[in-house]
Amino acid sequence: MNLPMHGLRAGAVLLLSLLAANAVLGLVLIHNQEAGIYPPEADSLGLPLIDTALNSMLIYGAIGAALLLPRKSHRWIIFRSIPAALAALLSLAQAGSWAYSNHYPVSLAFLGVSSLCIWVLIAGWREQR
Repeated sequence: MNLPMHGLRAGAVLLLSLLAANAVLGLVLIHNQEAGIYPPEADSLGLPLIDTALNSMLIYGAIGAALLLPRKSHRWIIFRSIPAALAALLSLAQAGSWAYSNHYPVSLAFLGVSSLCIWVLIAGWREQR
């Protein structure tokens, strides 16, 4: 299977943005813990980190599937749109789940991932025209 340069570039940019969003999450959680925002008896910070990492893998898997599917006909373009839209919705859900005080940078990072997923979705539609 031959992945065109657009697909390689899009996959690399999305992977880097997901890694950056997860790094922002780690930094925000550590900062909030050191600032005393979380109670001392709170559960481990590992739970949200693992949950977000698993969701990031789902997002990347969905967008990867969209990038790997052929681009030969309108049917394939529509079929490729399904996992790309799923990735965009999953990343929007991640952004929404972190959209509360002291966690806004994480939400913004995942909004960036959402916009990149939407870019892949629109680029796939425009390519067929």
